[in-house]
Amino acid sequence: MLPINDASGSIPAASQSVITSFLRSNVPNAVAVETDGDSLRVVSDGVAKTTITGPSGARSVIVEIVLFATGDVRRGTAVESEASGSSDPVLRVQTIVTLAFQRASAGLSFGSPQSPQNVGPPVYTPPQQVPPPPVYTPPQQVPAPPVYAPAVEPTEPSEPTEVSDKRVFAFGFRSLANSFTGILQGGLAQADAQNFMGGVQLSGWEAGAGNFYGLAQFGLKQSVSDGDFYGLAQLGLVMNTAGSMRGLIQAALFENAITESFVGVAQVSPVRNRARHFVGVAQVGVLNGADAFQGLVQAGAYNAVGSGNDDGFNKFVGLGQVGLVNRASSDMYALFQLGLASLTTEADFLGGVQAGVYTSTTRANFYGLLQVGGAAHVGRDFAGLLQIGALAMARRRFYGIAQIGAFSYVGDNLVREVFGSSTEFSSEEDFNGILQLGAATVIDHDFAGLFQIGGLGNLVGNDFRGLVQVGGIGSYVEREFLGGFQIGGFNYVDNDFYGVMQIGAANYADDIFAGVAQVGALNLNGGDHKGAQLGVVNGVRKHIWGGQIGALNYADNAFGAQLGAANIVEDVGGMQLGVVNWADGDLAGGQVGVVNVAEQTHGFQVGVVNYTDKLRGIQLGLVNVAKKGGFLPVFPIINAGF
Repeated sequence: MLPINDASGSIPAASQSVITSFLRSNVPNAVAVETDGDSLRVVSDGVAKTTITGPSGARSVIVEIVLFATGDVRRGTAVESEASGSSDPVLRVQTIVTLAFQRASAGLSFGSPQSPQNVGPPVYTPPQQVPPPPVYTPPQQVPAPPVYAPAVEPTEPSEPTEVSDKRVFAFGFRSLANSFTGILQGGLAQADAQNFMGGVQLSGWEAGAGNFYGLAQFGLKQSVSDGDFYGLAQLGLVMNTAGSMRGLIQAALFENAITESFVGVAQVSPVRNRARHFVGVAQVGVLNGADAFQGLVQAGAYNAVGSGNDDGFNKFVGLGQVGLVNRASSDMYALFQLGLASLTTEADFLGGVQAGVYTSTTRANFYGLLQVGGAAHVGRDFAGLLQIGALAMARRRFYGIAQIGAFSYVGDNLVREVFGSSTEFSSEEDFNGILQLGAATVIDHDFAGLFQIGGLGNLVGNDFRGLVQVGGIGSYVEREFLGGFQIGGFNYVDNDFYGVMQIGAANYADDIFAGVAQVGALNLNGGDHKGAQLGVVNGVRKHIWGGQIGALNYADNAFGAQLGAANIVEDVGGMQLGVVNWADGDLAGGQVGVVNVAEQTHGFQVGVVNYTDKLRGIQLGLVNVAKKGGFLPVFPIINAGF
C-alpha cells in the first residue's frame, strides 16, 4: 500500500500517478490484501507508507514499513539533493523514493508472492499471548547519508526539443521556449513560447504564446495567445484565441475569440467571431458577438452585441448590423440595423434605419429616422420620422411624422388585455405627429396631429386634437374631439365635439356638439348642440342653437330652425318648416307646414291645420284652433290673439 501525501501540494496528479506506478513496478509485495467474501486470498507481512514533503527542489521522502507479525516499524529517509544529477523533477523524486525505501527495508527479505488461492475459513484457535509492541521512539537525528546511486539507473523519458531563449531562428518537431526573441519560430507539431517577441510564429498544428509581440502567428489547427497579442495577424485554420489583441486581422475557418478587447481591423471567420470589446472595422462571420462594439459593421447570419449589463461601456457604436438576425441588448448607436429580424432588448436604438421582417425595441425606445418591418414594434417611445409595418406599434409615446401600418397602434392596453401584463405607462400612450394611417388605427390616450385615417376605423382612448379623423366603418373618441372633421361610416364622441363637422352615415356626440354641422343619415346629440344637423333623422336631447334639416328633426329645446317632414320640439325659439311641426311647449317664432301644433304660440302658425292652447299671435290656415286668445276657439282662414 503506497499512498503519497504531499503536504505542500506541489506535486500534480499526473506526477503522483507516475511515481505510484514506478513504486508498484519496482517494489515486490507492496500491495497484498484482497478480500473475497468470508476468506482472504493473500495476506501481506506488512505495509509501507511513503510521505513526500517540501517544495520543488527541496523535497524530502520518508518511508515507514510496519511489520504485522512484530509490530516493528522501520524508517528510511532521503532528500532531493541526493538526486541532483538529474534535471527532470519526476525522475529526481523517483530516485529519492527508491533510496528511502531501500534504507527502510535494509536487512529484510522479500519473497515472491504466492498465487492467490481461495482458503476456507480456518478453525478458530485462540490467539497466543503476544507481548505488546514496544513504544515507538523516533530515531535520533543522524547526519545525512552519502548520496546513493542506484544500481540500475532508470531510463529517462525523452524530452521535447527546447529552443534556447533569444534565438533568431528556431525549428523543430516541438519548438518550445520560455522567451523567444527573433525572426522565426517554427514547429512541425507545436511552436510555443511564454513570451514571443519577433517576427513569425509558425506551426503545422498549434502555435501558442503567453504574450505575443510580433508580425504574425499561424497554426494550421489553431493559434493561441493567452495574454496580449500585438501584431499584424493571428491566423488559424480552425480557430484563434487571445486574451486581448492589437493588430490588423484575426482570421480562422471556425472561430475567432477574444476574451478581453480587440483593437484592429477585422475578425473574419466563416463560422463564429467573439470579443468582449471590439474596436475596429468589421466582424464578418456566420455568428458575430461582442459585449461592446465600436466599429463599422457586423455582417453575418446572426449578429449580437451586449451582455445585458449596461455599465456605460457595453454599447454598439458604428454604421450598423447586417444579417438574418441582428440583436443588441445594450444601447445601439447606428445608421442601420438590417435583417429578417432586427431588434434591441431592453436597449435603445439611436440612429438611422431599423429594418426587417420583424423590428423591435423591446422594453426600450427608438430614436431614429425610420423603423420599417412586417411588424415594427417599439416597447416604449418612438421619436423619429416614420414607423411603417403591417403592424406598426409604439407602446408609450409616438413623436414623428407618420405611423403607417395595416394596424397602427400607440398604447399598451391591447398587450395588457391579451397577455395579462400589468400596465406600465397609464396615461402616457399619446400620438404626436402628422399622420396615423392604417386599416385600423388605435391610440390608447391622446391624438395630437393632423390626420388619423383608418380604412376600417379609428379609436382614440382619450382626446383627439387634430385636423381630420377619417374611418371607413367609423371613428371613435372616448372623451373630447377638438379639431376639424370627423368622417366615417359611424362617428362617435363620448363626451364633447368641438370642431367643424361630423360627416358619416351616423354621427353621435354624447354631451356637447359645437361646430358647423353633423351631416349624415342619422345625427344624434346627447347634450347641447351648437350648429346644424343635416340628415334623414336629426335628434338633440337638450338644446340646439342652430338648425336641423331632415326627414325627422327632434330637439328638447330649439333655438333656430327645423326644416323637415316632421319637426318635433319641446320649446322652440325660431322657425319650424315641415309637413308636421310640433312644439310640445312654447313656440316663440313661427311654424309653417301642413299641420302645426304648439302649446303656447308667441308668433305665427301658417298651414292647413293650426293648433295651439294659447295664442299670442296669428294663425293662417284652413282650420285654426286656439283654445285661448283667438277670435273664437275655432276659426277659418285667420285667427289672431293678443
